[in-house]
Amino acid sequence: MINGEFIVDNFAGGGGASTGIEVATGYSVDIAINHDPEAIRMHKANHPNTKHHCESVWDVDPIKACEGHPVALAWFSPDCKHFSKAKGGKPKDKTIRGLAWVALRWAALVRPRVIMLENVEEFQTWGPLNRGHRPVKKKKGTTFTKFVLQLQELGYRVEYRELVAADYGAPTMRKRFFLIARCDGKPIVWPEPTHAPADSPEVAAGLCLPYAGACTQIDFSLPCPSIFDSAEEIKEKYGIRAVRPLAPKTMERIARGLKKFVLDNPDPFIVGVDAGVEEHYMVQIGQTGFVADRSKDVRDPLTTIVSKNEHCLVKSVLSPCIMCNNENNTGAGVEAPLPTITTGNRNFLVAPTLIQYHSETAKDEVRGQGVRDPIMTVDGSNRYGLVTSFLHKYYDGGYKGAGDDVKNPLPTVTAIDHNSVCAIKVWEGGLASHGGTLGIVIAIYFYSKRVTHKSMLWTFDKLVVPTGLVAAMIRLGNLMNHEVYGHPTDASWGFRFIENLHAWRMGAEPVFSVPSHPTQLYEAICYLLTFGICMWLYFKKEAWKKEGLIFGVFMICVFGSRFFIEFLKNNQEDFEAGMILNMGQLLSIPFVLAGCYFVWRALTKNKQN
Repeated sequence: MINGEFIVDNFAGGGGASTGIEVATGYSVDIAINHDPEAIRMHKANHPNTKHHCESVWDVDPIKACEGHPVALAWFSPDCKHFSKAKGGKPKDKTIRGLAWVALRWAALVRPRVIMLENVEEFQTWGPLNRGHRPVKKKKGTTFTKFVLQLQELGYRVEYRELVAADYGAPTMRKRFFLIARCDGKPIVWPEPTHAPADSPEVAAGLCLPYAGACTQIDFSLPCPSIFDSAEEIKEKYGIRAVRPLAPKTMERIARGLKKFVLDNPDPFIVGVDAGVEEHYMVQIGQTGFVADRSKDVRDPLTTIVSKNEHCLVKSVLSPCIMCNNENNTGAGVEAPLPTITTGNRNFLVAPTLIQYHSETAKDEVRGQGVRDPIMTVDGSNRYGLVTSFLHKYYDGGYKGAGDDVKNPLPTVTAIDHNSVCAIKVWEGGLASHGGTLGIVIAIYFYSKRVTHKSMLWTFDKLVVPTGLVAAMIRLGNLMNHEVYGHPTDASWGFRFIENLHAWRMGAEPVFSVPSHPTQLYEAICYLLTFGICMWLYFKKEAWKKEGLIFGVFMICVFGSRFFIEFLKNNQEDFEAGMILNMGQLLSIPFVLAGCYFVWRALTKNKQN
């Protein structure tokens, strides 16, 4: 507590941010919030005097939690996975992406003097998701802009930057987005960098210290098992567990790292080997084109000594560096800062080089670096490994690398998972209502063939009569969920839809769209009219006697109206931006044509009869 004011840590985790706040301010955090019992248990161990709330940040009432005390600082570190590029092209969760809105709830209810938010730099791209749960590229950053605007409307001055931890003396290249908002009239002051790359002008001029290397955090006395040893041999020699054999791509990277950071490096980071552990061997040089193994044990006799020098004594040394098991990462030297350390083990000491063994690069590109350079971000999976200076391929030609048919036997099952079953994720894509219609057609085919023993059109003529009413209810549901709406409009009946619906339901301030066409209502009205027409044809005109007529009219009305209303809708996918007709319209055309055919068939067949 600072002079009677509370310090609050939302998304508290294990207590890292709380510790940083305590070091910076001299005061411990008063309130910590996290939904995970394990995180709260760790936080209690690190900060026993803090009051802990083991529940969702949305379930905590800021007014009740603060018990009338003013708030000096509210810290927020919302989940970053659904912003981070490390997640790749996987679908995002808008609920998790919307967690940051809780900061506005605290700002509106208890008005902290200072609000600080930390996340990955991609947080600035925060925007709406399409129906495939992927960001809409054309609206990239729009939600973030609204987030900042609402803080400003609440009376906060807002500034944000991207900071690198290595610039302030930490041995890690962790790069993060920081937002500071304050409403007490005092200026926002950002820290000045104290460190810089060793070859930078700032270091040369004495203005900054060189980066703290990862080597400052590595205990080189720990064993470095050989890549030739099996897991059992390593366990017997050192009493530790290690994954063996390594993947071929990992071995290739080790070789490239050896070339770059030891063989071709004029100033490698050398760690001498104690005399009792040194190994020596002889290498015979010369005789261009000789391809056999020309290395020899020092205990064996030399080959013929000729008039020119062809024998070299080789003494093994280690030249360690750091590699990160992360996409597009090229490793780091041990004298450089470590990357971000996350919940998974991703940094490994490599001797003589650190390699990155997850994801590929271009041919012959080195995925490693000298140990004097900082390593990259350490995230949730194992991506760095300590290796020696030799290369061995262990699959011996039988490994194809591209999977195999499930009808074939499994390859060798090792201590780490190498085999997985892949399935087509039909729930992550599809054809919307058009795909649903196609599925119904297939189902009715089997139903008619095996149950009614009548034609499919006989069944469809009866099935589609109430379907228009069902479709109208679906569109009204879209309206209630503030989704699938249209372009902006100046019409008096335009709707302002809530874009952060989930966060708003949890207490955040609503973020409204501009007045837009309520295309859900337009479609619902058309489907209700279709329902009325089908009812009239079935009961008043006995159109069911003309097989396929009601079904054809239904197809024309539903997908015909859908075709024209799509002109007023927002595109649901990014690839539709440059299309004259969007995917919904293109898929509607064959259904309308099919409906016309069934109507023509029913009328002409009736005349012939």
